[in-house]
Amino acid sequence: MKLFQKIKKQLIYRRKIAFLHIPKTGGTYINQHESKQKPVLAPFIRLGHSYFSNERFNPLFAPHHNNLAKSIVRSTDFLKSHFVFSIIRNPFSFFVSYLFHAGYQGTQYANPEHYDYDIANKGFEYLLKTIANREDTWPNRKFLFLQLFTNQGSFVPSWLLRQETLDDDLKAMADFYNINYRKKERQRVGGHANYKEFFDDQLVELVYKTWGRELRLYGYEFTGRIKNYPSLSGMIDDENRENVRYTWSSDSLSINGKEISERFFIQQPLIKLKIGGKT
Repeated sequence: MKLFQKIKKQLIYRRKIAFLHIPKTGGTYINQHESKQKPVLAPFIRLGHSYFSNERFNPLFAPHHNNLAKSIVRSTDFLKSHFVFSIIRNPFSFFVSYLFHAGYQGTQYANPEHYDYDIANKGFEYLLKTIANREDTWPNRKFLFLQLFTNQGSFVPSWLLRQETLDDDLKAMADFYNINYRKKERQRVGGHANYKEFFDDQLVELVYKTWGRELRLYGYEFTGRIKNYPSLSGMIDDENRENVRYTWSSDSLSINGKEISERFFIQQPLIKLKIGGKT
């Protein structure tokens, strides 16, 4: 145990901690953007909606904000000296959150200039089917959480938190890295308490057949997180990070060198061995 603590302190001393914000997963809460309060963690580096790439291109912002697509990019060299953490959530709840983010029913955060504003206001079914049938504008039928991988396919985070258990996950990570964490009031909480109400059987099937790979990779199904299901979560060591690769340009996922071509969700885990601090 003493040797483990010594190694941990040496690693923390040499590498700083940075937060990679995936849209609609809880980043506003981490940063406390809507209040004058300090972030819930300290110290850490804010990466915003960056994409790690050796090219000046961030798929999150193309083609609607080409200037941002060229500027909000980080060199993969950054990862040599930093631990990166990110947050994920159930894709089913993500889509409902995105519906309101895009301006559905004129919520308080509605922006008529949002590129999906008109689509969102045609209803959830129309929005989801549009997303499932496009590839050029994020979110689309490719990976929703594309920032978790570099443009060459490498997995980025050293620690992966879940929006559903965010405060507990933050405390565990803060304790490990010996940084400060203070629980605060949530921000940008929408009025859509139950995402399940927006889905019928047809739309559930659409998500399963389009984003089944991500559901399996992170251990989610329609009803929530799958219990006792090996998935990417918690602390992820370098060896396990190398086993999972996703390339956005070709929309290709591989596990242990084997390409996963089947998109449809099935209960069989993509990852056979335990990965991360939690499964």
